[in-house]
Amino acid sequence: MSSRPNAESLEQGDRIRHVKIFRKGAKAEAFDVNSLTERIRARASEIEAEKKAARAKAGSGAMRHTHRKDLPELTGKIDPGRVPDKDQPQVDKVALEYILITHLGALTPKEYQVYEKEEAAKAAEHLVQAARMEGCDFGALAKRYSDSPEYRIRLLVRGRNQPENIGPVFRLKEDQVSDPIHTPKGYMIFKRVRLDLIKVRHILIAYQAAEGSTKSRTKEEARGLAETILKRAEAGEDFTNLAQAYSDSESAKKGGLIGEIAKGMTVPAFDHAAFRLKVNEISAVTPTPAGFQIIQRIE
Repeated sequence: MSSRPNAESLEQGDRIRHVKIFRKGAKAEAFDVNSLTERIRARASEIEAEKKAARAKAGSGAMRHTHRKDLPELTGKIDPGRVPDKDQPQVDKVALEYILITHLGALTPKEYQVYEKEEAAKAAEHLVQAARMEGCDFGALAKRYSDSPEYRIRLLVRGRNQPENIGPVFRLKEDQVSDPIHTPKGYMIFKRVRLDLIKVRHILIAYQAAEGSTKSRTKEEARGLAETILKRAEAGEDFTNLAQAYSDSESAKKGGLIGEIAKGMTVPAFDHAAFRLKVNEISAVTPTPAGFQIIQRIE
């Protein structure tokens, strides 16, 4: 016999061992099973949505837990040379490396948002101490712990649309590490590194299929033209005039002037050629993805 018999399945000899009365009197008479069924059905989708949200929250919490950063042990000594003083003078230009520790609600991809804001602040404080220790490789620390695939700022100029709280980086000396600075992306830790800065002009001779080019000349024609222009520049013709007349770069109207560049800001071939030059020296014809370049260092 079924463990939950109904009236029609009862047979002679069956015994009822237990009876539970759910409603009696007026409540029993007013009970409407059809109405109850409809209410349950109406709540079904709402209940399922609540369960789904709870599962997602639990999963998210588990994901954040399993992706917590395995922060380094603070076993070394702090290098006093890496700790800035508040009254250090400001500079106008810096090169930096940085570590970003983001948090929930920050302006970063969701997959990087492991911490609550307070947790991120604590993790950033911990990493500052690690970065200030003797012998610490800041770049390696950034590659392992930063929530940003990039960790270098080749050139930062004071007053050019930075948030006000970024000001302390302009008081850092080389190799010093900042306290955590909160930004819309999360907590950032900066280290000032050597800034290699030069000022250059250039002449670009583009060709068909070069990056960003609209020119129809062949690669061979472009190389020949660049070699001819180089000979004229080496013979004493004014580089500015040659750039205005022949360069396919937007800088042509300014006589080829790019201005200041920091090491690593341009494509490798241009960077390598430019930073080998002495002041007023002109490079050989240099192939780059955009075309053939002739570079003059002016400062």
